[in-house]
Amino acid sequence: MWRGTDRETLPASIGAKGSPCPLLGQTEKGDCVREAWYLPCLGAGPRAYDEDGGNTRRAADPGWVAGAAAARCIEPMVSTLDGLVPKFGVLFAPPIGPEPVVEVAKRAEALGFDAFYVADHFNEVISPVPTLAAVATCTSLRVGAYMLANDLRHPALVARDFAALDVLSEGRVELGMGAGWWPADYRAVGLDMDRPGARISRLREAVELVRACWTSEEVDHQGEWYRARLKPMFRTVQRPHPPIIVGGGGPKLLRAAAELADVVSIGISLASGRRANMPATNAATTFEEVDRKVRTARRDSRRNAAIDMLLFRVAVDERSSELVEAVAAAHGVPPEQVRASPYMQVGSLEEVVAGFERLVALGVDSIVVRSADMEAGAQVKEALVARAASGPRG
Repeated sequence: MWRGTDRETLPASIGAKGSPCPLLGQTEKGDCVREAWYLPCLGAGPRAYDEDGGNTRRAADPGWVAGAAAARCIEPMVSTLDGLVPKFGVLFAPPIGPEPVVEVAKRAEALGFDAFYVADHFNEVISPVPTLAAVATCTSLRVGAYMLANDLRHPALVARDFAALDVLSEGRVELGMGAGWWPADYRAVGLDMDRPGARISRLREAVELVRACWTSEEVDHQGEWYRARLKPMFRTVQRPHPPIIVGGGGPKLLRAAAELADVVSIGISLASGRRANMPATNAATTFEEVDRKVRTARRDSRRNAAIDMLLFRVAVDERSSELVEAVAAAHGVPPEQVRASPYMQVGSLEEVVAGFERLVALGVDSIVVRSADMEAGAQVKEALVARAASGPRG
C-alpha cells in the first residue's frame, strides 16, 4: 500500500519551528514542520532512507523535490511489504446508503483504508470540494475527487480550489479529472456534449493549465479551449503539486491519461454514455484486457505514472457459488463472467484475495472500491497484509 512514515521516526529537529500558512496561520512547535518539502513520485522503486529526516522513500526517485522555504511535513506514501499490497481507496458514489458522508469516511479510516474519494455527478452525489474539506478535517485519510467532470468547471478554478484543499488537508489531496461521459450531467446545466475527441482535447489542455497554476509564479494561458491570466494566490503543500489522476478506458483517453497523469486509472470504455451498460461491460472485461491497458499506460507514461483501478463490485462470502449467482442475477450478467472479470471480485475470501493479487502482479498500484463494498474490501486488505507480512508462500 502507499503509507506515510510514522511521525515517531522523525528527528527531534523537525517540528522545532513554525511556518506561516495562507490558510492555517502560524504552525506550532511539534506540528511536524521541516525546512524542505517532498513529494514522492508514485512509480516503482526501492525504499531508502532520506538523509535529512530518516524517512523511508524511493531510492533515486526524481519525484522527490526539495524546496527552499519551510512547509508542513508531507508524510510520504511509499510502497510497503515489497509492493505486495496496493493502496486501498474508497469511492463515495452510488449506490449510497443513509449514512452521512463524513461517517462513511470515518468508517473507511477505521477499516484501514488509505484514501477517500468523491464522485462528481449532478443530482446524485454531494458536491466534491466542500465534502473533501470536511473529510480531510475529520480523518487522516488522503482525499480526492474521482473524477471531476472537466467540462463543468474552468481548470483555473479547479486549481485554486484544490490548492486550498491541499493546504487545508496538510498535503493529503489528490485530483482526479475526466473528460466527461454521462449525458445527464451536461443536460443538468444546459451544456452541449461534444464528440469524444473534443472533450479529450479539452481535458488535455485543462490538466496542463491546472499544473501550470500549481507550479508557476504567473500564468498567461491562451489555448484552444481556455484563457487564463493570473497569479496563483498560494502554493500547494505537496511539491511540485498534488497527484493528478486521469481515467482512461478507450484507446484515445488511455493515451491521454498516460501522457498527462501522475496516476492512470484503468477503466472500461464509457463511450456509450449509458450507465445501464456498465454492469455488462465490467463483467465482460478480462484480465488480459487489463494487462494490455496497464502495459500501454506504462509504455506511454511521461511521468512514471502509478496504475489505479476502480472495481465495480467486491463481495466476500464463503458460500462462493451462491454469492456469484446472486451478484450475477442482481446485475443481469452471466455468472461465469462475474467469476472471470477483474472488475467484479466476488467469491470466497481466498478467491477474492487471489484476484487482487493477480491485479497487483499485472502492475496495479492502487485499488478503489465503492463505499457500498468497503467492508468486503477491508477483509481483502487485511488478508493481503497478513500474507505479505508472513513472507513467501509455498
